[in-house]
Amino acid sequence: MAYGDEGLVRLKRMLRAGRITRAEYNDARAGKPNEAEAEEQPSDPPRVRKPALVGLGALAFAALFLVGYFIGYNRDNNATDVASTNVYAQHCLSRWDASFEPLVRAVKRDLSDPASFRHIETRPTPVSSDGTNVFTMEYRAANSYGGMTQESASAIVSNETCRMLTWY
Repeated sequence: MAYGDEGLVRLKRMLRAGRITRAEYNDARAGKPNEAEAEEQPSDPPRVRKPALVGLGALAFAALFLVGYFIGYNRDNNATDVASTNVYAQHCLSRWDASFEPLVRAVKRDLSDPASFRHIETRPTPVSSDGTNVFTMEYRAANSYGGMTQESASAIVSNETCRMLTWY
């Protein structure tokens, strides 16, 4: 093992600190491996096999095929997704918990303990002929006695503007 200037400086520091003996210092300086290093080093380095070009070509072809398939798949489904989103007014719901925020605010205003409100689910109906949807929201909240009850509230919503027209 050959040491550069930095290696010799380290060896001298180790010798001064008493971590190595003078014989170990001289052996390391001469490039002789110590007993532990001699046992660790294999006689022949392991052979590294290079992958075949055919295998790489097949892998590249499969990757390109999958990329092309998913690009085409997403392109076809985006039009369908937008249409189904508008039919059921999914674009009006919160992306975080799928609630309809104007209805949540209206319900919380009427609760005796608004902090106890927990949204469970909001289900929209398909768009009616007048361009509105009905959203039905299920929630849990504390009643006036402090017990938790499960209730539901509904709202009529404009599909185009996502405005709540009325709720009940």
